[in-house]
Amino acid sequence: MKSRIMEMAQRIAEEDEYDDTYDDIAPGAAADPDDPIAPWEELLVNQYISDQSVFERNKDARKSAARQALRDTTGLSDEQLEGWFIMLQRNPHRQRVLHKYESQNKQALLERPDSAASSDSKQDGNTNKDFKYKEKNKSKVANHDRKRQHSRKMQNA
Repeated sequence: MKSRIMEMAQRIAEEDEYDDTYDDIAPGAAADPDDPIAPWEELLVNQYISDQSVFERNKDARKSAARQALRDTTGLSDEQLEGWFIMLQRNPHRQRVLHKYESQNKQALLERPDSAASSDSKQDGNTNKDFKYKEKNKSKVANHDRKRQHSRKMQNA
């Protein structure tokens, strides 16, 4: 019986071969090489951050100058732009994508010595205030107090 099991295990090991389908794709790259959106993602996200109404599915948005500029720059159709907008809204990692490009834009602003960089200091004050509030109240909203709550439940039970 032992020899039969070893023989079956050997057969399974020989049948299983490495799948190299996705080895050529770099991390963070689009899985579909024919994806027309991938090279324009940063531009589209920046437009989304500045004015989301450009991507709406109505006649006014399609005739707007901003939409025309996007079509001319990217070569994408209205349907593709609207589809990208819908898929971004459905994306569970949308905030991560937006934050990635926002941080890149802020870094570019900090590298340029102009008036736009000086306006970030007001925002830093708000960020610091938000951080202090979050630190103070994190035990109320987060899961930092699990052990104590578990102990309390066990005590009451």
